[in-house]
Amino acid sequence: MIKKQSFINAHIIPYFKDILLKDITVSDIEKDKNGRVTSMLVYRTSSGRDSERARFCFEYDREGHLTSMIGVPLKYIYDNRLRYVEFDSIKCKWEKGNLIEIQTRNRTITFSYSDVKNKFCQYPIGIADYLLPQVEDYFPGFLFLSGMTGKGPDMLPSSIFIGNQHLCKYEFNNDGTISREIIDGVSYKYKYRF
Repeated sequence: MIKKQSFINAHIIPYFKDILLKDITVSDIEKDKNGRVTSMLVYRTSSGRDSERARFCFEYDREGHLTSMIGVPLKYIYDNRLRYVEFDSIKCKWEKGNLIEIQTRNRTITFSYSDVKNKFCQYPIGIADYLLPQVEDYFPGFLFLSGMTGKGPDMLPSSIFIGNQHLCKYEFNNDGTISREIIDGVSYKYKYRF
């Protein structure tokens, strides 16, 4: 269990799509009474230079679904200049337990569903990937896959539309957790450690 003031060195945690987040530290994690992250401070240090910092804030609906994520840039000094990191805010629209739309400043992503039940309401990679527009180098994406950002959809998306359609398929472990997700023929294998 992660408590406020705990630190996670995200470089030891594999990020989806075989990318490792390096030089990321998460601190000042605040959670609601249900254990969902409501706020956290993220530091990113590159090549021993001064840290880039941002505070991420999360909001949820009554069912525990993520409805918004806002990255608030904080001042930092880089090469003796005052800088800011800019982030896109994300708004999520849910209907009947399923995420149907993610809106950012520059784009809208929509999801279609078939009858594939999401037994543990996991965030599949196809959704988690689009919850991270323009912040992948600064945000520990494992939070979505670990369930720390609330309840995922009741069903699993059959397609994602962003400019064009991306088809999604799934394979499952015996207990009903996702073992493999296939998006447009590209396979992403899930591994669990309990």
